[in-house]
Amino acid sequence: AIYDTLTWLESDGTVIPWLATGWQNIDDLTWEFSLRDDVMFSNGTPFSADTVEFMVKYIAGDGPPTEDLRRELEPLAGARATGPYTIEITTKRPMPMFPRLASIMPMVDPNAWQTMGPEAYQERPIGTGPFIAKEWTPTSVTMTAFLDSWRAPKADHLEILAIGDPTARIQAFQSDRIDISMGAEPDQFDDIRSMGGTIAAWQEGMVISILLRTDQDNPLADVRVRQALNMAVDRQAIVDVLLDGRTVVASQPATRSAFGFDHALEPYPYDPIAARTLLAEAGYPDGFSFTVETGIGAALVQRVADELSRIGVTMEVQMRPVMAFLSDFTGGRISRDGFMLSWTATPVLDATQAVALHSCLKPRPWYCDQNIMPTLMAAMGEWDTERALDLRHQVMRHYRDQAPGIFLHESVGFAALSSKVSGFKYTYGKILYDQMDLSD
Repeated sequence: AIYDTLTWLESDGTVIPWLATGWQNIDDLTWEFSLRDDVMFSNGTPFSADTVEFMVKYIAGDGPPTEDLRRELEPLAGARATGPYTIEITTKRPMPMFPRLASIMPMVDPNAWQTMGPEAYQERPIGTGPFIAKEWTPTSVTMTAFLDSWRAPKADHLEILAIGDPTARIQAFQSDRIDISMGAEPDQFDDIRSMGGTIAAWQEGMVISILLRTDQDNPLADVRVRQALNMAVDRQAIVDVLLDGRTVVASQPATRSAFGFDHALEPYPYDPIAARTLLAEAGYPDGFSFTVETGIGAALVQRVADELSRIGVTMEVQMRPVMAFLSDFTGGRISRDGFMLSWTATPVLDATQAVALHSCLKPRPWYCDQNIMPTLMAAMGEWDTERALDLRHQVMRHYRDQAPGIFLHESVGFAALSSKVSGFKYTYGKILYDQMDLSD
């Protein structure tokens, strides 16, 4: 609603111009971007190459490590304006996918940022987007239209409310307090439709899985066991029943929108008989027990446990607070046999990003196969598009065949829309507020 980036990722993973009109690679460490010349900030300051130079240098420089952008944009080294609307951006290492990464770097007005400081700027943000924030409360923000934005909005007013409880959100939707309810759940769909509303769905760039540790001396270290677990779960039924049929069964660690997704790979078939045969070949004809932990998806993980019990495998589920679970995962302190997490290709929608965190690159990896690492590293640094795609396909095939997790489904998000809403579009964490309108 407020900020813009140099590029934009479409829902199919295509990278398109945004504040940048085009780009080219100068050398292994340098990219040149051409910029729009008709953009201004909401305070009247024009957007230019100097804006981008300031932002890149700020992110690449010393600063609070808690700022998310410093972690996501760690490869940035520097920038140099070569004209009013041309900028050279340098990276610390070769980044063939950098135009995709440029889709997460928001532009701020340099003078206002330096004068106000980050905290004050956050309270009174100045951007090039379609709305201007006018009033903040602990649970809401009220915005008015920025009609001089290069993507001026159709609506003149926007209010965003923080309503954490899903039931309370639907009640607000039913009473016309809100026109869009984010985070709608499939068991609410009938009620939403009965109110005259519709359901919007979108892919989130993640593959939901139960990841299986292979670094311990237990049945999960055997690839036949891991393949058997994949074949024992009726994942299409999970998609149909729990997710309203709005997504697809996963065949590999990356989603269909990620660069490097291999369309030739099929999901593991649902075949409990073949699963039992594989378990017997691995030496576990009577099954075995293992424990997984998770901070989310109680209904989903319990459904998987029920499916596995039919082939004699007992999967004990331990629920934990989300932040505690994620903290332990990041710190390499997961002690159970498995855990529920996603293979995430966002923010750049690159298949190599989806597997990098689940490889030998992680300081304390739960899955590490040195045989695939040369291919993974080559894929991450390959400039030729066809060769880069082929290398990623090899990585996807390896992970699919080795099955270091039970691949469940591509993640999907939902929103309830009132009958008055048109033009709603949600793409990888961003809503195109300028395209939305309300009928009278």
